[in-house]
Amino acid sequence: MSNPWDIVILGCGQLGGNLKTELEAEKLQVLGVRRTPMPDDPTCLRLDLDVPDSWNRLCRIPLSQQAVIVTIMTPDTRTELAYRERYVGVSAKLRQWASLPGREHPVIWVSSTAVFGQHQTGILDESVPVSPDHWRGQLLWEAEQNIAQIKAPTTVIRLAGLYVSLPPRLVHALVTGTSRYLSTWMMSMPPAQDGTIYFNFIASHDGIGLRPVEGLLEQAEVDELLATMEQFGGRISWRETAGSEAKPYEINIALRDALQGTTRGKDEWVAVLGLGAGETDGTHVGLAAGVRASRPVDLQLFGKIQFLVKFLS
Repeated sequence: MSNPWDIVILGCGQLGGNLKTELEAEKLQVLGVRRTPMPDDPTCLRLDLDVPDSWNRLCRIPLSQQAVIVTIMTPDTRTELAYRERYVGVSAKLRQWASLPGREHPVIWVSSTAVFGQHQTGILDESVPVSPDHWRGQLLWEAEQNIAQIKAPTTVIRLAGLYVSLPPRLVHALVTGTSRYLSTWMMSMPPAQDGTIYFNFIASHDGIGLRPVEGLLEQAEVDELLATMEQFGGRISWRETAGSEAKPYEINIALRDALQGTTRGKDEWVAVLGLGAGETDGTHVGLAAGVRASRPVDLQLFGKIQFLVKFLS
């Protein structure tokens, strides 16, 4: 690897790999650093950033004068120890590495809106104070503080989680035939600020997060939805609360399977799915654009679905 690299992506997993592909299309020399090997790919380097010697190897990599360092970390497990090692530990090593003489390259660090806490609502931007209310947000904030100490220019991007309210409400509406919760959610959204739009992201993987509808759907409605999805081949992931109570966390199922029937069971009608797979990242940003004739049609719901499909197309 003797060529000077324009971009180094530390943590070149799915998100980093998508970014790498886009940047390479712009004729940039991009080096992806990841823990798992990529056979026969000279633009990927296998390194474990938890190991100090890996950073010594990074010091020997030639970088162009305009090089940018992008860091996208993902913990192995959703535990406090894993988050501390991956976020706080790597950010501290990156702070030391990026502060070495000759390494004053701009750094982009991908964080999360978890630093704001779950209790804050409304528009979250740079003017909203950080107020983590869980160890995840606290550790992400500690990592951000490490990045802030780097002498080179730094940018922290706080990505919002994909477990938003739309996917579970949409699926619930289509399998039950009622738009009650979907309509309430849509009408409660404040107008987008000037120069911005709302981006409706349905799914990036075969999973429907349930945390956003906790306290919104009645427990009986949640149970009915879970039973329906299991009938359609889905599996349920569970989480444990602070009081050791088991709560459903995610429905592991593809939209195409989730919409193969109603709460009354599978039917012979197939929903017309606008599952437009992105060319670069395989992201599904689609919506159901059809209704089944096996039950009375909720025209209000159907109109909203048509509107969303048109908006996303």
